[in-house]
Amino acid sequence: MIINFFKVFIIFISVFKHDSLSCSNEEFLYWCENYRLTWSDFRGNPSDFKTSLGLGAVAVTATKIEVESYVEDGELRFHITNKFMKRKSWVKDSTNQDEHTLNHERLHFDIAEVFARKIRKELAIQKGLSNEAYQMLIQSLLEEKKKYNKSYDSETSHGLLKEQQIRWSEKIKLELEELKEYSFPCPTCSKS
Repeated sequence: MIINFFKVFIIFISVFKHDSLSCSNEEFLYWCENYRLTWSDFRGNPSDFKTSLGLGAVAVTATKIEVESYVEDGELRFHITNKFMKRKSWVKDSTNQDEHTLNHERLHFDIAEVFARKIRKELAIQKGLSNEAYQMLIQSLLEEKKKYNKSYDSETSHGLLKEQQIRWSEKIKLELEELKEYSFPCPTCSKS
């Protein structure tokens, strides 16, 4: 299951530094190729969240794609990050903490990364648009991400259909590879 938390920020600043980024903190974790989510990353309490996901939900992965814009050397640039929201992601209890369920939840985070890369790609291609046009483009891709996640959950029956789960895992792995040039140069990630 997934809840999508996203914000689109169009902020103009003159300088932006990537060196201040860390892989994670108590609130979030950046998607990094060399780090896989563990159950200890799911720090939310299910009873704190009212959800339309139904009573059968055993885990929820909350992600947020942030888009910031800035001007560098007179040119508009974008910084897009994909975050796993630790305190909004949860698992009901230890009986649900199996590897199969975790792999299903991990793939939701990977899907968010696919769409972060799609946004990076589109913003690299589309130059000279108005702020409104950029926002519409980003919003369109975020809506597509929501539909994609719903299809994923539906086709895998929330991870219960193992063959479909494997098919989706292979599909997302291929999409990540195809969009590799639009990956985010994340800091060295280690467990926090």
